[in-house]
Amino acid sequence: MLDAAVGMITEQGLTVSLDHIRLDEVVEAADVARTSAYRRWPYKDLFIADLLIELAQASRLGTGWGTTDTLIVETLSGLLPRPPKADPDQDRLDVLVEVLRVSAQADVEAVLASPDWRTHIALQATLLGLPDGELRSAVGANLRAAEERFGATRADAFRRLAALWGYRPVDAGTNEGGSGALDGFAQLALALTSTMTGLVIRASSEPGLLEPRWHLAPFGTSERTTWSAPALALVRVVMSHLEPQPVSDWGDHRLEAAIEELRQIQ
Repeated sequence: MLDAAVGMITEQGLTVSLDHIRLDEVVEAADVARTSAYRRWPYKDLFIADLLIELAQASRLGTGWGTTDTLIVETLSGLLPRPPKADPDQDRLDVLVEVLRVSAQADVEAVLASPDWRTHIALQATLLGLPDGELRSAVGANLRAAEERFGATRADAFRRLAALWGYRPVDAGTNEGGSGALDGFAQLALALTSTMTGLVIRASSEPGLLEPRWHLAPFGTSERTTWSAPALALVRVVMSHLEPQPVSDWGDHRLEAAIEELRQIQ
């Protein structure tokens, strides 16, 4: 029963009210005896409580985001060879921002189309309305675990990307207890995930969010390119968390090495 209901929600997405989940339809989809189902869950509320825990345990935020390595390779390949007389620092910035622009646009489109993301956000909203108790604690713990797993994956991805371009996190200092420096990439992942969540919520009431385009040269880049508002917001978060380190060997060979590394990861 739970597997069948999760399958239905995976296809349709979750609404906060869960009114669209009808027990009779779940029984039919699960192909179980109706008497057995109602013996286990005599009231729909009891089934919904177990379903919320099941959904929270199965939450997978990675779906639809972070699958753009192939697109990055294609973008980098299209940027080679670089202009021979370009200023290395300016060129490095131009290439980084272009890669972020292309991948951010693809990521936000994928996430907006992902039932997994919509379900996770709906679960967060549902959690706010649950009374204190075991159900709220169980759902909350599983949602936090999913976010921590996803945050760690995104932090590792940006750690890798920054190393390829010779960037590092802006110094975040130490925490209040003075026990050590904050992980700048973890902070970047948190800010980026929060921004993406906000964009998904905003897009639910503004379907045309991705449509407007502007020709801009943001973040100190030297050429105008076409930006959507969500891509601009996501790249702004990334660029505000990173700063360049001195690099003496910027050039085509460095981009070729980045392409090769990304191909191996795929």
